[in-house]
Amino acid sequence: MSSNTAHFLKLIKVEFEDIQEDIGLMERISMDRLKNAEITNYVYHENFVVFEQERRAIHTLSTLLDENRWEEYDQPDALRDDLISAFELRIRELHAPMAVHDLIKRKIDKIHQFILS
Repeated sequence: MSSNTAHFLKLIKVEFEDIQEDIGLMERISMDRLKNAEITNYVYHENFVVFEQERRAIHTLSTLLDENRWEEYDQPDALRDDLISAFELRIRELHAPMAVHDLIKRKIDKIHQFILS
């Protein structure tokens, strides 16, 4: 595995951990809003379901990064494209919210630009 590939994958993992923390924060904010009667119990539970779907999707996508198939890549463009394709497929299989796809693609593109700079 090239050092760029290893660095790319490591940065994606860090971003995924950050997303997981953000989801946890949103859950806590939602709970506070419920306690303060800013949202109804129904809205809270709907939000909770979405947060759990997002959390599960991010966790599953994170496990894809540990697969050996990424080790053969030495070109950041090819790695980015194939990661996005693999993630899109898994997101569809999980029936995860499409926001996960948009978020992941944006993060990967940002990391790709960083690696190339």
